[in-house]
Amino acid sequence: RNDCPAVVPYGEHVLKHPAVAEGMKADFVLQIGAPLISSEIGKIVSECVSGGGAHVLVHPHHPSERADPYFTVTHRVSSEAGTFLKAVQDRLEDTGLAKDTLMSDLAPLILLGRALGEKMPGIIHQASSHITQGCSESSVLTEPQVVLAISEVLQNVNG
Repeated sequence: RNDCPAVVPYGEHVLKHPAVAEGMKADFVLQIGAPLISSEIGKIVSECVSGGGAHVLVHPHHPSERADPYFTVTHRVSSEAGTFLKAVQDRLEDTGLAKDTLMSDLAPLILLGRALGEKMPGIIHQASSHITQGCSESSVLTEPQVVLAISEVLQNVNG
């Protein structure tokens, strides 16, 4: 996942930075899959829709599933992600819009996320040691440490 050029490593942490949060003013959100699990992305989506923007959800419709718990979705496409993305790619190629590579204003965040990724384990351990100082249990893990451990294990399994 971290090798994909479309993924911002540690994106949740990057989005929490005030300078990034101030600069993120979306007028269109394309959500592929459900549900959103990031509180920071949820804020961006809410601000987008409240400002008159669109929130498009691409996800197979299941009546019993709460894919839009905050009622921000303005348009739904009931489709599997792979099928939808292949159709978009084919359409872009047919119209000639897919020449070279598509770029995004978010591209600099990918490099920032990668740089942050190298330092994040140390930051998490240092911050967590301050939080757990004076704690009687030596095996206490903070939430960021648990998330870091899970991501490291998954990366080793998938890598």
